[in-house]
Amino acid sequence: MRIGAPVELNRVIARRAVQKARENMRQRSWISTGALQPLAEKGQVGITSTMKHLIYQNRGFDPFIMYWVAGRLVPIKDKVTGQTRKVRGKGPGTPGWVYIPGRGRIWRDQRCFCAGWRSLVHRQDRHDCFLLASIPFAAGR
Repeated sequence: MRIGAPVELNRVIARRAVQKARENMRQRSWISTGALQPLAEKGQVGITSTMKHLIYQNRGFDPFIMYWVAGRLVPIKDKVTGQTRKVRGKGPGTPGWVYIPGRGRIWRDQRCFCAGWRSLVHRQDRHDCFLLASIPFAAGR
């Protein structure tokens, strides 16, 4: 027989989970940390967020060419060395050499191409999207 954890304990766990998630978001330089709120009910603990915050995770986005980088200096961080260097966007959509930090120069058929992001949710139901927005997990056994 499973018995859910009391609400008081779940509130403490939920607050700690939100604190850890916000710290992680700050490390990634994300500014939407206020969208996360603790969720605590009897036997459930989780983090809720607004649908706007989760829209890209829910729907994903299609591949596209970043024409906006043409002629601009774009800061690119090298994940290996941690240094940031500025690269001028040249010829978006045209074939040519591109510099990938940590890998060097690589030939691409289309420069300044973003591969997109596959949808994490394959369900059409709005209720399913709400379930993703409030991800509960069992706190007690």
